[in-house]
Amino acid sequence: MHNTPIAYFLTFTVRGSWRHGDSRGSWKRNGQFVAPDPNINAMPNKNPPHYFSKEECLIIENALKEVCTERQWTLHEKSVLSNHVHVVVTVQDILPESVIKLFKAKATMRLRKGGFVGAEEKIWTQHGSTKYLFDERAFQTVCEYVRTQQNSPEQKPEWSVAQ
Repeated sequence: MHNTPIAYFLTFTVRGSWRHGDSRGSWKRNGQFVAPDPNINAMPNKNPPHYFSKEECLIIENALKEVCTERQWTLHEKSVLSNHVHVVVTVQDILPESVIKLFKAKATMRLRKGGFVGAEEKIWTQHGSTKYLFDERAFQTVCEYVRTQQNSPEQKPEWSVAQ
């Protein structure tokens, strides 16, 4: 086992598209599962969901590649869906939370430049999921998940981008 991760598995979501306690459940930052709450849909959503179009997904995918190229990181897998993004990346000397911030910033800049979101519009949820992949088995399993499982019709629209 390595004492530094082989890669990070990062997931970040679009604002308003995944509410704590909806039918899928969710996770708190401390790792505690939040069970589905049947009353959640009766509550007003202060952030109407934004779902990325095919063109927006392509812009985000290119932003991920651009950040990795600029910083000489290895982008192993990516899957840009209509309401969230998965990335498996190897980086040097930077925490995964900072990697997510850089990915979100570049994608936001590109989406604004393309006129897809307003100058003050918030696109992303706060933070994201950061998993450290320390061994080859975990790395291969996660890469396979991002590459194949995200292609199932119930997980992702037909047009979404995947590597």
